[in-house]
Amino acid sequence: MIRALAVAACAVVLVLWHVPRGLAEEGFGTKRAIFDGFSGKIYFLPRGANKLPDFRKLKPQGTIYTRRLNVSPREFTAGFPGVTKRFEWFAIEFRSRLRIKTAGTYKFRLSSDDGSKLFIDGKPVIKNDGVHGVWSEVGSVRLAAGSHDIVVQYFQGPRHHVALQLFWTPPGGKEVIFPGGPGMLTTPGIEKPAYGYLSVSASDVRISGAAQVALILDSSGSMRAKLGDGTRRITAAKQVMVAVVNKLPDFVRVAFRVYGHRYPARPKRKSCRDSELLVPFRRLDRAAMKLAIIRLKPRGQTPIGYSLAQLATDFRGQPGSKLVLLVSDGIETCDPRPGDRYHPVKMIAQLKRQGIQVRVNVVGVDIGKDTTRGFLQAIAKAGDGRYIDARNKRELDRAVREGLSSPFDVSDPGGRIVAKGSVGRSRVRLKAGPYSILIRSKPPIRISRAVVVGGKTRALFVERRGAKIQIKRDLR
Repeated sequence: MIRALAVAACAVVLVLWHVPRGLAEEGFGTKRAIFDGFSGKIYFLPRGANKLPDFRKLKPQGTIYTRRLNVSPREFTAGFPGVTKRFEWFAIEFRSRLRIKTAGTYKFRLSSDDGSKLFIDGKPVIKNDGVHGVWSEVGSVRLAAGSHDIVVQYFQGPRHHVALQLFWTPPGGKEVIFPGGPGMLTTPGIEKPAYGYLSVSASDVRISGAAQVALILDSSGSMRAKLGDGTRRITAAKQVMVAVVNKLPDFVRVAFRVYGHRYPARPKRKSCRDSELLVPFRRLDRAAMKLAIIRLKPRGQTPIGYSLAQLATDFRGQPGSKLVLLVSDGIETCDPRPGDRYHPVKMIAQLKRQGIQVRVNVVGVDIGKDTTRGFLQAIAKAGDGRYIDARNKRELDRAVREGLSSPFDVSDPGGRIVAKGSVGRSRVRLKAGPYSILIRSKPPIRISRAVVVGGKTRALFVERRGAKIQIKRDLR
């Protein structure tokens, strides 16, 4: 009795010593199929079973999936949601396909409560069978580079405690939970997804946006109309702009210009020159910016072009990359024709001739007509920027945040642009394969090769260290 207690205590210490923090609550698996792990078939055992069964003679009751076997010692009463409520007198046979690049001797450790076995390429490597508390057995096998079949068999006898953990030590490495990293396992019978995702984020405002940001907000009479969710356009716009100001980096220099807020639509001549720089360029003053936003009331015309023309004065003496974010619910009402003095596209070309290289992003608020959308899209195109639709407050919030980030292009190996995204924003869905990325920051940043894996997210993090750009890659 004393020997049994000592052995059990030793086993528990061995297992707990190797369990990384944060992994203790992993379970046997879920019903959701995965392509890069284990599939586990669940079988029922008769009461009183004291060893692993002959699985060939049993009928599976369901299948679960997991990326690793890391069930630390615990009480088990939940069963397998969606498969069976059984929490005792069951067995599971886990199968996977392992691919390794380095040939050598690999050491495995299988810890379980109750019995378990490990087979590689059909040959037994570890036998840890029988009814017992948490206990570990080890085994080593020489593996060639390439693919190998992995089978782990496990059974649970009487309630309530379980454990099943598979560790390995690669040649020259340290012991970790098997397999220790992504991309090494393939689930039998589960096809690898054809599509994956790409995300790009950055630590530097010069990468993720611009050093100088000019916000231009439409406060014309049409902004009194309501969005589909019942919120007035101007109310939603003000709430979103306040939220954005709260999250802008402290060192960004921001200016805030508004049009259509001081005079009624008639007389038109006066209303068409109603554009005011409420907050000039300076280090971000959140209180002043939010006060200016909250006080706005929609009244007059929509002098977009005239407001863009004033940027020549607004930007004067401001060094660094420049971004203009225009939020409007309608077409230019003062100079709508290409020949008009303050036509918006003409004003952007004039800014460029003056040596002011700006990027103009446009957010269209609840745009119904294609002609209006086309007009706003032309402004964004002339300003080397993007047009983003927003039909409700939630979309408006997303659009404004997206408009303040740098865009990036994704190209296939042939150089064809296949997708576009925004730094720090939503993921881009792509076919699995290699791509190159161009971040349209100032100056542009090129990432020559990023491999998208089916069913995964290839995450790229761009960091500026002095004059150098570092790219950190992760697969999630």
